[in-house]
Amino acid sequence: MRNEPAFAALGFWERLAFRVMRFFNQGGGMPPAWIWQRRVLLPFFSLLVSRRLRIHGFERLDGVPKGVPILLVANHRTFFDLFILGWIFMRHPRLLRHVNFPVRSNFFYENPLGLFLGLVFTGGSMFPPFFRSTEKKEMNRVSLRILLEKLRTPGQMVGFHPEGTRNKTDDPYTLLPAQPGAGELALKARPVVVPAFILGLSNSPWAELKANWRRQRPVIAVLGEPIELPSGKGLTLTAGDLDEDGKRLLAARTNFTPGPGPTHVTIYSPRERDLGIPSGEKSPVGSRYFQLAVLITAREIDQQYEWSAHEPAGLRQGLEQSVIDVVKYNRDVAGLSDKDATLITFGRVLFREHRVSSELWEKMVSHFGRQHTVEIMTIMGEYFRVGFMLNAIDQHLPPARKALLPPLAK
Repeated sequence: MRNEPAFAALGFWERLAFRVMRFFNQGGGMPPAWIWQRRVLLPFFSLLVSRRLRIHGFERLDGVPKGVPILLVANHRTFFDLFILGWIFMRHPRLLRHVNFPVRSNFFYENPLGLFLGLVFTGGSMFPPFFRSTEKKEMNRVSLRILLEKLRTPGQMVGFHPEGTRNKTDDPYTLLPAQPGAGELALKARPVVVPAFILGLSNSPWAELKANWRRQRPVIAVLGEPIELPSGKGLTLTAGDLDEDGKRLLAARTNFTPGPGPTHVTIYSPRERDLGIPSGEKSPVGSRYFQLAVLITAREIDQQYEWSAHEPAGLRQGLEQSVIDVVKYNRDVAGLSDKDATLITFGRVLFREHRVSSELWEKMVSHFGRQHTVEIMTIMGEYFRVGFMLNAIDQHLPPARKALLPPLAK
């Protein structure tokens, strides 16, 4: 993070506050922060609402599996909204999660008092921050990546206000327009989304303590039906997705049960399928795209032996030198055909980030179809497997073969 360009745009105190909150939220300070939240903050929030809280719809959460990441989205009237909703979850063993409540940076990340209150009253859960100023907008993308990673990790919960700011109008049932953020988290991370509505709180801790002691001013919390978003890259196999050879191989399977998992993906490219190795001439994706997939793989793992064999093979199969050079020298894909650019980008992102966005997946499928997209991944996987072993044993080129893959600057 120290070398992150977006981080350099922050002021001294913002950087310090970010590091401190990150330490207690996801670093070495997590264990004491967790104890503080459980032993101190839960009893504190209980003093604010336990005698007057009315929860509706809690039974709707019965089907939420233990540990599955949760995105809690709620209306925003007071400072305490998410903390009271989080208190409801943390009291239930099956719903217990590490809580993360992203917050606007002003006050809590900009002065010592804000940082002190953020630590004492949230135990490091008010992380990561989001910034208003234009020169710090890139930092918001960093914070969004942190939240996406959390929502892909079991045992995590992120609380989010889609309205983006407190609704100070007189009508609590008319919500402010939704802002970007919650939708992007839901679509990219695919957690269980729990909608909630809370009403009856003020911004004064003292007023809430008195109201709870006197059982005045009930607090109403309504929990909606959990929403499990289907994976944007999930594969629901139908015979219409397969070519004739694929249909024949599927029909020959007597032990295939439709459902999620590796078998459901690899059925698009079963082991009996001829991928066209090594020339690509019999490849179902075509010899040109076979060779391009191999070269992308060789470049990403710096595999000289595979590259020096397949660059000449690619040229023989109609792969242009200009396209090969984009891969070889890690150049921008601008100027290539959209199909070539998509495949190169797909391979780079998959090897470097170990996942691709739903948007990039859909773009691949639009160009190659589901079956050929999986077959391209199978080709990449096969050459990665072999190249991985060649790298491990430091396989040298045959004396007559010229090294064609230059090293890239790290």
